[in-house]
Amino acid sequence: MYKLRQEPTQWKDFGWTIFQEKIAIWRDNGTLICNTNITSSLFWALGFQERGFSFTIYDGYGDGFEFKIYGKTDAAIAETTTFFCSLKHNDTKGSRLKIPIPSTDHFDFAAVFQPEQLAHVFDANPERIYEFVEGTLSPEHSVVLATRSFPLNVKLTWLSIGDNGTAFVDALSKRDQPFFGLFSMTFCYAHLIPMSHDNVERFLNLNISFEKLDLGILYDECALLPFSMMTKALSYEFDLTSLDSSDFEDLDISTKVLDLRINLGDTYDWDEHLISIFERIAELGHFQKLRVSVHQGFEGYYKIKDTTHIAEALIEAIADNPGLECLDLGESYRCLDWGFHFRAMFEAMEDHPNLRKFMVDELVPHDYGPEMDHSDSDESDSDDSTSEDSGDGSDVYDWLKQLVSKNRKIVVHDSSGHRCSNGEEIDSVYLLNRMDGYKELVKESTSLRPLLVATALIESASETFQKSALLLSNHADILCELLHDANLEDLFVASEETALPASIPPPKSADLKRKLRIQPPRAARKAARK
Repeated sequence: MYKLRQEPTQWKDFGWTIFQEKIAIWRDNGTLICNTNITSSLFWALGFQERGFSFTIYDGYGDGFEFKIYGKTDAAIAETTTFFCSLKHNDTKGSRLKIPIPSTDHFDFAAVFQPEQLAHVFDANPERIYEFVEGTLSPEHSVVLATRSFPLNVKLTWLSIGDNGTAFVDALSKRDQPFFGLFSMTFCYAHLIPMSHDNVERFLNLNISFEKLDLGILYDECALLPFSMMTKALSYEFDLTSLDSSDFEDLDISTKVLDLRINLGDTYDWDEHLISIFERIAELGHFQKLRVSVHQGFEGYYKIKDTTHIAEALIEAIADNPGLECLDLGESYRCLDWGFHFRAMFEAMEDHPNLRKFMVDELVPHDYGPEMDHSDSDESDSDDSTSEDSGDGSDVYDWLKQLVSKNRKIVVHDSSGHRCSNGEEIDSVYLLNRMDGYKELVKESTSLRPLLVATALIESASETFQKSALLLSNHADILCELLHDANLEDLFVASEETALPASIPPPKSADLKRKLRIQPPRAARKAARK
């Protein structure tokens, strides 16, 4: 057990390594801060009649550290929690505080933790993500969430708001700051949504812009409202059961970063819905990132063999969104077989000006084979590109190689984040494509570019002529300057001397040094002087 000799104000005053061991810190108000593990929890719980409060702090994107604060009174526990959770992080963008709301260990957060204490925690680290899990959030606490003077990042997970969200929405509608940060509202079922239907509709119609909005399934009049909300990024799970394919034809989607989690429900003609969605995305044409996952929902799933029309609509969406940088089709393999259409999809990506990342569940599904052929389809005898498949999936890698050879900016990943490849053949193309990335050096200052290009040419591109050619093709102006500043006459003399017969005596060393001396590029000399 330790006692603080002075009050820390930042996390770095502790150092994260101290919490990797069993540790307990005593405070003068009669509370104890513990990092949670089975042994220490049981030991300290007995001494404090099991009265305590647990929470988790994540520094970056690791597993986080679980803490528990024990005390004789609720007020003392709340005071120490406020102190500990208000310590400033150096990098708050990677920080997250997870707070369970339910009354556990004889401590009721909603009843005991004062609104001003919660406000103090928020204000100390304004860029941190605050996640409240389960239980019931009090109306007073919800008002604190809504009235911060900065864009707060909040996640509400499987909980409810005490007054069905009335005070929360009222406070948001009067908010002085018209911009909110991340707002996530996750719940298991539609009937467990944190707010009443009326308040949800009010929330969705607020004149507030969000950094990111993440919402679960909504029904009836609210189902399509999230699409038109003012947000830089929208992640939305919705069910097709209560929707018609025509509902998407004139849908207003304001965001440029769209993540759709589509549940099929008991919709039989769900392929028409997907076609309508992709056609609308193509018409709007302003998306930068697009992620679409299709799930069976709670009613089982319907898997159709012929996804040709869906793939055609998707290809149209790819072509008509020139600013698209990332396309993610992960987590759809149970309902959609993209494998037969990769050739056409890859061809649509070959000349795409901005696409950098394409993600799929897997390039060659485990059940890819002759039995998956379109033998029962009316189009099985057509001249469609899919009819040329080998049946074992090997053709997919030929198409992939062609894609990454023509579009050197793009990388294809599977759902685990691994780069799709058949081994050395495609890996070598990816490696070559890395040289194409050196064209970004044109953004560097004119004094540094010659040095950077020369370094890349010597260290990274010296292995093969192909790499050198690709590098210099992107920096022809630097190549011209290198040649202009070089003493070509001395170069030719040096070449001739190396080709002289062995019977001719070598020149004097001083003359050889003079002849082989090549002046550095003018721009490089300028940079060196600076």
